[in-house]
Amino acid sequence: MKVNYYHLLVALFFILLFLPLVDQVTGLLPEKELAGVEAEVQKPKLIVTGWFEKDFQQQFETWFSAHVGLRSWMIRTANQINFTLSGETPSGSGTKVYLGKDNYLFEKAYVTAYNEPGQKEQNLLRDFTWRLFRLQELLEEHGVVLLLVLAPSKAEIYSEYLPEHVKTPARDQRLSHYQRMAPLLDEFGIHYIDVHKLFLQWKEQGAPPLFSRGGTHWNYYGAGRIVQLMLADISERVGKKFDNIEVTSYTTDAKPFGTDNDLGGLLNQWSTNKINQGQIHPVFQRLPGEKRPNLLMIGDSFAFTLMYVLETQNLFERCDLMYYFKRRFSWPAGTDNPIDHSKLDLRQELLSRDAVIIEINEYWLPEYGFGLLRPAILALQASDRKNK
Repeated sequence: MKVNYYHLLVALFFILLFLPLVDQVTGLLPEKELAGVEAEVQKPKLIVTGWFEKDFQQQFETWFSAHVGLRSWMIRTANQINFTLSGETPSGSGTKVYLGKDNYLFEKAYVTAYNEPGQKEQNLLRDFTWRLFRLQELLEEHGVVLLLVLAPSKAEIYSEYLPEHVKTPARDQRLSHYQRMAPLLDEFGIHYIDVHKLFLQWKEQGAPPLFSRGGTHWNYYGAGRIVQLMLADISERVGKKFDNIEVTSYTTDAKPFGTDNDLGGLLNQWSTNKINQGQIHPVFQRLPGEKRPNLLMIGDSFAFTLMYVLETQNLFERCDLMYYFKRRFSWPAGTDNPIDHSKLDLRQELLSRDAVIIEINEYWLPEYGFGLLRPAILALQASDRKNK
């Protein structure tokens, strides 16, 4: 029998049709791990009632879709085709990513916050700010400084790259929680670094990008400059010259590092070359001091970029990060454990430090400390009354 192109196409069709099933059984090709969080789907048990009520069929279909062979290969291929041809990003149940101008990516949650006004009542904002002031006051009575770091949103700093269809009309008339709370911080005399304001200033002065195209977090260049300011502020207020760094220059390439491509990774494509262009990597010069500080940081995911700079540049004697005041990451111990608040000695935690740093992205305002403020104030006040 003569084989023609028709036979080859039919053969290829059946090979492609059955290849996922063959791979599921044999594991012929290595699975390409997908980025993001997916709930584990358990294989359903076949019972008579489930079969007749169609529950089993629905559950099996869900399980099979999550475990079919070559699933990640097919997802990456489909995502790559959609992105390349139409700029379409995945629309699953996970983190929604927008493709903006010049291949800038934005996380939907931050874009929503960019468009909407702050909804909290002014009295509540004042209450949060007063608690922050009271904690600062109590710590200073014991020789410990408090420093607030207001991390910015990429959508706020690089709004010119947002896709036009996600912008809300008359957005410029709205007041965000950041815009409403910054004056309160000044009024109460809170020591803080307004990174939102600084990033806009540095950008206007011709600084390199402070967020990468594919990242939702500040890049390591921007975080490095903030670490420099943090340690300078703490040194001045503690009255000790702590080790520090200076960001002297930077290099540029197409090789994202760490969180530089955390949104790009969520696209689950074979290649994000266009998004990877223009990666900024800081060059540090060490500024030796008298000693290294003992730090406690309470913060969100933006704190990890600060911690990376602090750790790799050996800028602390000890540091603990209380992530959302729920998990503790400790250095140099290298541990990561949930926080048991019933066993947490907050007085000891706070007063054994040179400085307490509260980092918060403007998206989360006014949740300073993520639940730390009230128990910390109570712990310090109660202990002070006991000692009188």
